[in-house]
Amino acid sequence: MPSSVDCTEGTQVYMDGVCHWMCEKHEDNPIGPCLVSFYLSNEVSYTTPIPPDEDDCFDVKAKWINLVVLNGSIALISYNEETTTFRVSTLG
Repeated sequence: MPSSVDCTEGTQVYMDGVCHWMCEKHEDNPIGPCLVSFYLSNEVSYTTPIPPDEDDCFDVKAKWINLVVLNGSIALISYNEETTTFRVSTLG
């Protein structure tokens, strides 16, 4: 199970018995940036890849990225300082 590289505010969130955290690409996680979800009830983890920014879904090179609960869903919010834009990606 990939670990969280940086335990800073906004990189982990808890919702409905599931812990979620963001993971960057490193030697323990060769699949690249992803969201790890760990279900406390059955101790099972799932990995959701974060799409590369070339398909314009999510900017992994953003100035900051936050993982949040938004309207009952997990969402990633990023801010790109160069383009002064925000992106919100809701995970299903």
